[in-house]
Parts: sequence; structure tokens; C-alpha cells
Amino acid sequence: MVGGQTRMPAVRKAVQEFFSLQPNISINPDEVVALGAAIQAAILTGEDTRLRLADVVPLTLGVNTRGLMDTIIPRNTAVPVVKTKAYSTAADNQESVEIQIHQGERPMVKDNVKLGSFILRGIEPAPRGEPEIEVTFRVDQDGILHVTGKDTRTGNMKEITITDSVRLSDSEIQEMIRDAEEHAAEYADQHRQLEAQAQCEHLIARLSDLISSGSVKAPDELMADLSAAIKAVPPSDWTVHLIRLEGLWDQIQRQ
Repeated sequence: MVGGQTRMPAVRKAVQEFFSLQPNISINPDEVVALGAAIQAAILTGEDTRLRLADVVPLTLGVNTRGLMDTIIPRNTAVPVVKTKAYSTAADNQESVEIQIHQGERPMVKDNVKLGSFILRGIEPAPRGEPEIEVTFRVDQDGILHVTGKDTRTGNMKEITITDSVRLSDSEIQEMIRDAEEHAAEYADQHRQLEAQAQCEHLIARLSDLISSGSVKAPDELMADLSAAIKAVPPSDWTVHLIRLEGLWDQIQRQ
């Protein structure tokens, strides 16, 4: 029990009935928060308290990849924590990338909370997909989020620190979690479609480059199928279209 109001028998009874558990009243409810803060302070200064306060990341943290929320640190991950993922460029000779940091449980970044962004410049010009950009998320003991972007070829690096990574109230966080749980299957399918769409667009760009370069020597029937697949209107199922494009790519590679 935390707070002076929890001394009231009616409050304790209501809590017990709601959770079907006996409330813990072994610690003075007016002092329990201060005691916890003292323990945390001792842990941070290196004292051997034989206790551990397990703080966690309340909501998923990730980056924007073509409108898709790409998870780097899942919710409920214990802190401190450090996670790194590698990304690349979306266009030929791209010399900068914008790294957008988001928080939330939905597959589309527009449905989540944007925490911040920065631009990493000085990327060595190269064909799309070749540069390697390492994005590192680090959440420290105090819940402060540090995000670093680094071009592994040039060593260029930029970092942003987000001190208020939890910009939502407890009730808003719980609402987002409930929404994610209730629509888990729907969001998982939406995520698969978005990932398949991104892969399709990447394959279409590569196939278009092959055709425009004139380096493809293939039967007319295969070329017609290839042209039709590239010009196809957005399909109702991107995963099916991806299988079609991957099959054509394999045939082209065998020519």
C-alpha cells in the first residue's frame, strides 16, 4: 500500500476485492516511496543492498522505416539496456538519412508517439542498400533514452538524448497496451503486409534497373511477365505479390 489514504480499511478492502489478493501493509505507506528512492540511490552509487529495483521500458521503442514501426527495444525490457540494429539507404548515392524515434505498440508510426529525430550526414555515396547505418538505442538506469546513428564506412556519428521518453500518462500507456493485445492478430497481419510491401518495392527497383541497363537476356514471355509485375497496381495481398516477384528474380538470375 502506498499513500496515506491506503490506511483506510475501506480502501484496503476495495483493493483486496479488486485484485483478489491480500494487500501488503508491512511498510509505512507514507514512507514506502522514500524508502524505494533511497534503495535506488544506494544501487546507483554502488552500495550492496542485496535488492534490485526492476525498472522496465513501458512501451516499445523503435524507428520509422518507410512508415513502419521497426522495433529496437520491446516493451517490458528491463533497464539499463542497449540494442543495436543495422539499416541502409533507400536511394542511390544517398548522403544523409533521417532517424525518427517512435514509441508505441502499433505497426504504423503515425499511430504511435514520435519522441524525436535527427539527420545523420556524411554517408559515403554508394548504390542503395550498400551503406550500413548502425542505430543504437540505450536506456540508462534513469529511463533516459540515448539514440546513436553511425555510418560504419566513414565513422560519422550523431546522437540524440531524450529525457522524457515516456510522454504518456499511466492510463494512456495501459490503453495502448490493451489496444495492442485486443488487436494483436490484426496488427501482426498489417505488419506482415507492410514488410512485404517494402520488400516488393525494393525488388521492383532492382528489376527495373536490370531492364533499363539492357543487361537482361531472357525469353520474351519472361520479359513480359516481368514488365507486368513491375507495372502492377498495388495488390490486395503484398505477401502474394512478393512471392511472384521473388520467383521472377530467381528466373532472371538463372539466365
